[in-house]
Amino acid sequence: MWKILVVDDSRTSRALLARMIDKMGHEILMATCGTEALDLCERHHPDLMLLDVVMPDMDGWELACRLRQRDRLRMVPIVYQSSVEEPEEIARCLASGAVSVIPKPVRYNVLEHTFKQMLGSPDAILAPGSLTRMAAAAMILNPNRAAPQAPLRQAPLRQAPLQQASFEPR
Repeated sequence: MWKILVVDDSRTSRALLARMIDKMGHEILMATCGTEALDLCERHHPDLMLLDVVMPDMDGWELACRLRQRDRLRMVPIVYQSSVEEPEEIARCLASGAVSVIPKPVRYNVLEHTFKQMLGSPDAILAPGSLTRMAAAAMILNPNRAAPQAPLRQAPLRQAPLQQASFEPR
């Protein structure tokens, strides 16, 4: 079971997402604004954050930037849910540190697929230092980021240290 933080100012969206996430068997944390989300993140350390882009006190982009400044939250996957469809806005979401953007209204199968892609199976045994495909891609695209630490599900396995690839632009 994963701990998912949902941040949305719409009561209807939060209720819909809560039903979907509960049906998937994950733990749900709810926040109505960015300030509340920051507080919840510090206390509960979510495995994934599902953010609305447009919110009254601080938008999803500002919230993502603040989350990325905190060491313990830097590598937690951020997924935006948004009715924004312009390519520039989607690019802005990804540039702010998100790993995915899903359209509103959110569909169950899209949300479930996104969670599986970002987190894998909650029952999977992950050794320290193992990476999801998305985290590995993020490291290649931004090599200055620290390597994410996967949750420990068993005694540490002996493995070779990760080698970071570097690519030179042509």
